Amino acid sequence: MQDTNSSLSKRLREFLAFLLLFAMGVLVFFLVVVLPARKVSEAKGWTKTPCRIVSSEVDRVRKQSSSGSREFYSPKIAYTYEFEGKTYSNSRYSFSATGSTSPRKSYRIVDDYPEGSQQVCYVNPASPSEAVLMRGHRAVTLFGLLGIPLALFGLGGMASSLFRRRQRPAPEAGAWVTLQPKQTRLKNFLVGCVILAVLACVTVIAGSEAVFFITAVCLILTVVVFVGVLHSFLSLFNPRIEAKVSTLTVPPGASFKIAWQLQGKADRIKRLSLTLEGTEEKHEVRNGKKRVDREVFETIQIAETDVPADMVRGEVECWVPEEARLSTTEGEVKVIWRLCFRGEIAMWPDVAEAHEVSVVAPE
Repeated sequence: MQDTNSSLSKRLREFLAFLLLFAMGVLVFFLVVVLPARKVSEAKGWTKTPCRIVSSEVDRVRKQSSSGSREFYSPKIAYTYEFEGKTYSNSRYSFSATGSTSPRKSYRIVDDYPEGSQQVCYVNPASPSEAVLMRGHRAVTLFGLLGIPLALFGLGGMASSLFRRRQRPAPEAGAWVTLQPKQTRLKNFLVGCVILAVLACVTVIAGSEAVFFITAVCLILTVVVFVGVLHSFLSLFNPRIEAKVSTLTVPPGASFKIAWQLQGKADRIKRLSLTLEGTEEKHEVRNGKKRVDREVFETIQIAETDVPADMVRGEVECWVPEEARLSTTEGEVKVIWRLCFRGEIAMWPDVAEAHEVSVVAPE
């Protein structure tokens, strides 16, 4: 009973943490993207009106934080205009935030609106005291797109904490063990979305600052990551493989049984294969950076079929070679054995799932 209460309490804490991330993502997206976008849409019907720049300068504010003090720069432009026989004053430049730690952009805006010059502003005819100099979108709005993957990550985490199966007790001798992949398709997709959003924002910011080399590199990386995210998104709709084994630990020269069942549109898979792969991982530190080199040293073909009935449901026996290397999870060199399911789908990402098993010394 105590373990059950502890498990429920842990899942509740996880749910609340992911709920906070979801709320933060929605709030960021709403404040940085939705609200300015609404004002930009409304301003399309505002009246184009001549105005005179009264003052134009860069406002500098020093803010204290736990990491020290930082200076923020923003353009401060005051202007006057006449509308329907009345004179109005305003200082709004755009609907998005204009503050930045880099003064370059603020000085560039101020140079475009020198003091005493004649410019054009856009006036709300329903409320003439409301006006703006630049009524379009600005690059800073793209920062709000980070709220989308953040909200999706929080939503996925909430769903996982609510619907995750309870941890099962250790199986008894002779009982089948259900395999659970370590990397889920949804997790891969959400992580890809976060990376893509960050790269997109860096690309736009570098482009606006005319840093062409960084822009080009980030643009290439964004395209590559986008292809990966698209691949992960399409794989979300693939059939799922529910697999189980007679044991997770097997000595060299022994055998174990594997059973599987496809869930979803299994007829999309043209060929299904199952292999046992041994991988060597070398963990090294080079120039102060950790590096992992992986090499598949052995691949054992267990099953391969293109018969629909055999692909939907099957059971096979796998023999581990007597000379097979033992599994190791400690030290600089690790040996990992995996059961790998691969389902070929025409014109679509293939099904690929891997589950670890251990090759241990005989008792």
